[in-house]
Amino acid sequence: MKRSYLLIMGLFLVLLQGSALGNALGFELKGEVVSTVQDRLNLSQGDSLIVNLGRDTGAIKGDIARIVKRDATDPSDILGKCAVTETRDTTLLCEVLQTKGEIQLGDTVILKGLSLPSDAAFQQLVLAAAKSVVAPYHPSKDISVYIYEIFDEGNNITGLSRKLRMELVDAFKQKSRLSVAGNASVKDVAFYPDPDLKWIGDVKDVLTKTTVDVLITGKYRIEGDQLLAKLYKVDKNWDTREITVKVPLQKNLEALAANLVVPYRALEKKDPVTCHVILRPQILTPVKDEKAEMIRLEAAGNPFTTYSLKKLNFNILSPIDIVVRINDIQVDFAGKSHQVVPLRQGVHRLTVSFKRGYFSNDALLFTSDQAATKEALLDVTKSKTIVVEVMANPVADKTPILLNVYTSLDRERLILRPIARVESDKVIETFKD
Repeated sequence: MKRSYLLIMGLFLVLLQGSALGNALGFELKGEVVSTVQDRLNLSQGDSLIVNLGRDTGAIKGDIARIVKRDATDPSDILGKCAVTETRDTTLLCEVLQTKGEIQLGDTVILKGLSLPSDAAFQQLVLAAAKSVVAPYHPSKDISVYIYEIFDEGNNITGLSRKLRMELVDAFKQKSRLSVAGNASVKDVAFYPDPDLKWIGDVKDVLTKTTVDVLITGKYRIEGDQLLAKLYKVDKNWDTREITVKVPLQKNLEALAANLVVPYRALEKKDPVTCHVILRPQILTPVKDEKAEMIRLEAAGNPFTTYSLKKLNFNILSPIDIVVRINDIQVDFAGKSHQVVPLRQGVHRLTVSFKRGYFSNDALLFTSDQAATKEALLDVTKSKTIVVEVMANPVADKTPILLNVYTSLDRERLILRPIARVESDKVIETFKD
């Protein structure tokens, strides 16, 4: 008898442990199709449907749900899939992505819910942050998120700071379309999220050099028996949003807030850098003997291109559509060959591209299908003023783009060294003072 009792207790503990693990990893929500947007009984791909699950379930925009027939004996027999496009108080609006048959009212919709933190303070914050991150993106887009530190009002990192950050990380990991980036993904970023918001430009500059889409940081303060938490969502592709939640302060959080983990320290101020970008396109007037070789190189064996170019009486070969980008932001020359770009000290990505244009005097006759491109990393950790000369050569068998980088005062050449880019193993140049 005693042995049977111990066996039952052991089984109970195993089931209890499995239940806790399931909650940590998320759980399945089941609802049903209660209405249609198209006012039709049978739905197919591209149609929208309404499911009787509310936003408090932890569903967010972009979640992918399975659809099964309401009378299906096997729940793994999937009728179709849909994506959540809008969350409401008591319902979800979903778009049908794929179907194996007609979807009808009453069919079952199954999706993965979000295991929310037990503290009310964290529940609201986690849901608000997740919804804000995915809101600007199409449901098919995967989003990389980096959770930076959360600070108290004195810019200290406390036990409560780490608790807030951990809850965000744990919640985001439950969503398949959100990937949480590690510290190695976002380097050279150090700031405090002060209310003046001057740090946002620095953060966006850093994000443009990474594969991370969104950075989340924030602050909190305690007002009597209330916890006021303010998060900032910095998106390199979209606007920056502020998320504020005010909830009753739980007693267990007071001790965490009093635990100082990393005290405030002043950050080294980075001086602004003035970057002069100068375009120096090389224009060639070919003689008759050179034209045949130019046509051969341009056509690259394509008989149609060869025929088209031979028909043209071009007398000038010149770079056109020259595009210069610094950290994915295009430099607007406004019809000039010289532009001043303000930068911050650090490493910046420089990208240059152009196409070859074939002219008859001022008239453009033919534009090459292929663009010449070049990428480089520009290290200006010490400089205050630099000059970047962009030389574009339209001749196909020559080096198409040359970059000369030097300080404007004494034309001192900056150090050039190759760096291998991890994602493509393509060697790009780095200029460092």
